[in-house]
Amino acid sequence: VSATRMTVEKGYNRMVKLCRLLRENGIRFIWLVFTDSFVPIEGFPEVINMGSQPNEVVMDYMANADYTVQLSDHEGYCYSVHESLQAGTPCLVTDIPIFREAIEDGYNGYRLPLDMQGINFSEIMNDIPMGYEMDGKSTDDLKTQWEKVLNG
Repeated sequence: VSATRMTVEKGYNRMVKLCRLLRENGIRFIWLVFTDSFVPIEGFPEVINMGSQPNEVVMDYMANADYTVQLSDHEGYCYSVHESLQAGTPCLVTDIPIFREAIEDGYNGYRLPLDMQGINFSEIMNDIPMGYEMDGKSTDDLKTQWEKVLNG
């Protein structure tokens, strides 16, 4: 899942590269993108435009995803990454300063190199971080908390 504009500075070219790398490594995927600025990735019907949705809809998908993906060049503060972590979902992010504070490789996600070279797909696919704590709560507690919010 991604909740981002599909622009160069928000990582569109890296999104294309990641799609290619996933396919080259035989990894099947579905990538839902929540945005009002969707740009199709030619040849990858796995990347699905979910459009702009209310936050509770995005959070529901995010809470059930294997990963939230944010491949930006730079960020001031990335709400989708922090919301994802609060929902108990690990993140795949670029290795930029703001994400070095939030994402610990193998604990609550993975930081990918800006050049998208040398990614350890075996680790990312076989060792999806689960059971991490955020603000003293386990991922199970976090998911339960979000289910209560989303279901009223």
